[in-house]
Amino acid sequence: FFFQAEDGIRDHCVTGVQTCALPICGPQPPLFKESDLEAIRGQVAGVKTVAPQNQSAGTVVFAGQNWSTTIIGTSNDYFAASGISLDAGRLFTDAEMDAGKSVCVVGMTVVSNLFKEGDPLGKVMRVKGIACDVIGVMKKRGSGGFGQDQDDQVVMPIKVVMRRFTGRSEEHTSELQSHSDLVCRLLLEKK
Repeated sequence: FFFQAEDGIRDHCVTGVQTCALPICGPQPPLFKESDLEAIRGQVAGVKTVAPQNQSAGTVVFAGQNWSTTIIGTSNDYFAASGISLDAGRLFTDAEMDAGKSVCVVGMTVVSNLFKEGDPLGKVMRVKGIACDVIGVMKKRGSGGFGQDQDDQVVMPIKVVMRRFTGRSEEHTSELQSHSDLVCRLLLEKK
């Protein structure tokens, strides 16, 4: 999951995956559950936003064009915690999140490779074979650490990604952002 400190400062700590941003890597902790996210929201001082994350790689298709990308299942808090703004459209409604509706917000790399002839908003593309309504487009972010294209992603409500793509029911890959390594260390120790 992601979280952002109230002061807006972000640091990076990764748990529940095969890499670790801290010098305490070793056996990986179990994945976080929704109850863990709620506990962090309510009990960790200085946390402004908390967002689950569950991701999968896959092919997206529109009008005969296809593109391999990263599919991220999360909540609207993901956008705030990771500093992502929209160029057009909107984020998920509560009803879409609760139902796990197949709607998505796409990055500019996906737009440039699939929607060469126009605006993607309101279009239906296929995400790993599942129809998905495009409701938003992220602002261009460029390359991140290790040259990773931050615009090459499709973001969907976490319930649809877990149900249709990852097969998980409650556990989330855990990525968090905090104002200090201390918060990351405490959360790693908790697990």
